[in-house]
Amino acid sequence: MDKPYVISAFLGAFVNLIINMLLIPCYGSIGASIGTFFAEFVVCIYQSYKASLFIPVVRYVKLSLPFVLLGIVMYCLLLSFEISTMPLVVLSIKIIIGVLIYFIVLYGILYVFNRKMLIELKKEMIQIMKLIFAHKF
Repeated sequence: MDKPYVISAFLGAFVNLIINMLLIPCYGSIGASIGTFFAEFVVCIYQSYKASLFIPVVRYVKLSLPFVLLGIVMYCLLLSFEISTMPLVVLSIKIIIGVLIYFIVLYGILYVFNRKMLIELKKEMIQIMKLIFAHKF
């Protein structure tokens, strides 16, 4: 059962190595971060494909899209806050504001969708847990 994980790790390492060899000489640490991004992307795609043989990955991605959009909204709103004090204070304030924004918008989403999405997501998560705990490793 470890074979897909090992293959994905080697794919990621290979992609990272190739992109790093091409980009680090010109771009330094930015090139390394680009290589890591693409390596993780390849690993994600491969593992998603392998997982789709057991669970409906596309369905779960569709269910999570509102939460991803919610995170993007929260991020964009937090970018607009410019506070010039101590970094730790700024970080703490942004965390508190981010949590508040996330839950306010989440409440709005659940209110609009009449909790259907949350109930379906909960059912799907229970099914995943049953699959995980029923599978013998």
